[in-house]
Amino acid sequence: MSDRWNGYGCNQNWRAFFVPERVAMIRSSRARLGLLAAGWASAVLASCSAGGTGGGDGVVVGQRPVSPEAGNDARDLDLGGGNLTPGNGPDFGDVATPPTGDVTGVPTCEQCTDFPAEPVFEDGLGPDVQAVFSQAASGTPPCIIEPADGMLIPANMLRPRVRFTGQGSVHQITISTPREVNPLVVYTTKSTWTMSPEHWGGLSKNVFEEDVTVTVKTSSGNAAPSQSQVKFRIAPVPAGGSMVYWAATTEQPGLETTRLMAFGVGEEAVVTALRPGDVQETMLGDNGRIKRQEFGAPVGQARCVGCHTSTGDGKAVITGDHWPWNLAVTDITGGQGGRPADVSPFGAFLLQMPWLGVSTTSRGDWATGKRTLITSATRRPAMNADFTPSNTPHQDMGFGQRQTAGDGLLWIDLAAQGTVPPLEGDQYERAVGTAMLAAKGTGWGVIARDGDPGGAVTPDWSHDGQTIAYTSTDGTSDGRIGDNANVADIYTVPYNAGAGGTATPLPGASLPGVGEYYPDYSADDRFIAFTRVEDRQGRKYYYHDRGEIYVIPAAGGTATRLAANDPAACTNERSPGVLNSWPKWSPTVRVGPEGTPNAGKRYYFVLFSSARQSPFRLGQGPASQLYMATVVEDTDGTLLTYPAMYLWNQSFEIVNPGADYPQVVPVQTSNLTPAFDEFIIPPRPPVIVR
Repeated sequence: MSDRWNGYGCNQNWRAFFVPERVAMIRSSRARLGLLAAGWASAVLASCSAGGTGGGDGVVVGQRPVSPEAGNDARDLDLGGGNLTPGNGPDFGDVATPPTGDVTGVPTCEQCTDFPAEPVFEDGLGPDVQAVFSQAASGTPPCIIEPADGMLIPANMLRPRVRFTGQGSVHQITISTPREVNPLVVYTTKSTWTMSPEHWGGLSKNVFEEDVTVTVKTSSGNAAPSQSQVKFRIAPVPAGGSMVYWAATTEQPGLETTRLMAFGVGEEAVVTALRPGDVQETMLGDNGRIKRQEFGAPVGQARCVGCHTSTGDGKAVITGDHWPWNLAVTDITGGQGGRPADVSPFGAFLLQMPWLGVSTTSRGDWATGKRTLITSATRRPAMNADFTPSNTPHQDMGFGQRQTAGDGLLWIDLAAQGTVPPLEGDQYERAVGTAMLAAKGTGWGVIARDGDPGGAVTPDWSHDGQTIAYTSTDGTSDGRIGDNANVADIYTVPYNAGAGGTATPLPGASLPGVGEYYPDYSADDRFIAFTRVEDRQGRKYYYHDRGEIYVIPAAGGTATRLAANDPAACTNERSPGVLNSWPKWSPTVRVGPEGTPNAGKRYYFVLFSSARQSPFRLGQGPASQLYMATVVEDTDGTLLTYPAMYLWNQSFEIVNPGADYPQVVPVQTSNLTPAFDEFIIPPRPPVIVR
């Protein structure tokens, strides 16, 4: 694929709150369960897009099948509102907070009865199947893929799903824990089974940091069953915020092929947050003129919404368009699009500079009333310290002068004042360049990085507004690590009101011969998560299959490899090798409740993409999906990490969230570059997937 079409997938910070309205009951056939067991979504990075979509191979998922007169209690349930806060406001902060809402972290019983005493028979099975499973286990054990053995999940997380492979046609699934008087015993023909809302509702309020054992026995006919067992735990705290991720259906950009999708913690389906057609800015091309009609997008219309980040208040999203990678700011709170009121027309115009990269904002900076964005930008004459204007101002700003090395960091004032030139007439690109040049120092400026000879890409701005972490590399291309890069290290530089200063490599994340990139600050700015490639094997760092997720103190130190990198051992997949990438911290840090054994622990949650269990390849690489993992700082400062949970809700979309009876359909998209920070996403009803 030529450089002309070689795009990138990337994004930064966001957060959201959950607004419950209605409930849709979703019922499905055995075919849907088979699909979910076999096929997941995909992700690639080319051309600002990522994946494939399908009808579901026999999936039957529809709208709630009863009328209001039927009196179905599900209409009034709130089983998806995992991230509700007492004030129904955004749930994020820069200090550790105790559990909120329904999650207390303190069991309500010593010997609980959340599970029934009698077995549950599904799919037409009856008590006669019990005798088969009373035999001693033998043979090749089933491979339990979900839940991940040893995972620790927040108490407001998705209902646990049991997914396994094996030779049996009838299965016994047993969920047990010492605190529950009865084990939950289920007989089913499904190899993908999800705990009911009622049973999860009890378990998640009473069993904290204690082993929950999942035993799967599977048999065919009267043969002795084979057996496997895994364990997981529930954190005594909820995770906050919501997630926005980049989803696409082909490798090409377009109005219908790329979009942002979103959901809150614990919600069982996703909603579309932004499509390219919702971006109402006039986008400029690489020559400084209005973009031509292309990829089904009309003249001047954005045709991609990749590389997303939030504004500091979470009400809008900053997205990167396709070639030449300029940016736009769009409100997403109601799903209607449009420019936010606090972004000026001239500030939006400055984002039409070509060859921009990942952008980032800071909650702390935003709180002061400023509207600053930081982004990487391909080197252009106007960025040089000794710059002297030429007679081609648009070329001084980089139009028509694309370079593929030496990206630097820019600040841009989204509220900048100035006059946007008319985008019409002969040579109006000169007027575009003149207006942008005149704003240097007031509407935009270069952030100095003294001491760093490399290019700067993928910045992340600390929540307190003081420091920028970024990737320093010897090869850049269009705001990302270039295909020819041999060096990729995490550096930090003071923001210093946009002036920058001395840039320094982050100790422990700037090792010789090791690629370290995509930094992301935790909500309290105490840690940085990043992607690391220890042996790139002569291949480009960008979207490398040997990527793994690490965490390091923000001041540097010893980097900790997350247990979440590893797929289930029985799948025969290994990390490095499954393309773990793009870590993003939860917008909340929780502390264990006082008076419990977990008091004083700090709970963090990390979202990331992975290509494990990838069903197919698309373009440059294998499919990716979203996973979430827990990181705990113990009272003695030790970091504890845990395997990741697959977020199965990304397979279901609410297509008409404002309807009285919302419809949920299966969705298969490439899901990458997740954000888990400050977005306030469109309202959507809670749903229950059956």
